[in-house]
Amino acid sequence: MKNQFRVNIAFFMIFLIITLPFYTSNVFAQQNTDENQGGSQEIPDAAQACIDQSTETSDMIDFLESDAITTMQSIADLLLAICTIANAIEM
Repeated sequence: MKNQFRVNIAFFMIFLIITLPFYTSNVFAQQNTDENQGGSQEIPDAAQACIDQSTETSDMIDFLESDAITTMQSIADLLLAICTIANAIEM
């Protein structure tokens, strides 16, 4: 009896996991139709979208090439050292 109950629960969990993608896609489809009922859809200009994406990428590269990452790494190393010393003192 107990084993049969576990099998039923296992099948139910498998069913939920399998149906999850269908449920989420359905919810997103409903949200998109609700947003688009107000008027006509505007199709974005492909060239402008490409330029905007390139600008965002260039900004990210400039940030990563700056010394900000090195500074954050130094701060993380310092915090790790402080935590290690504090744990060693407590032991």
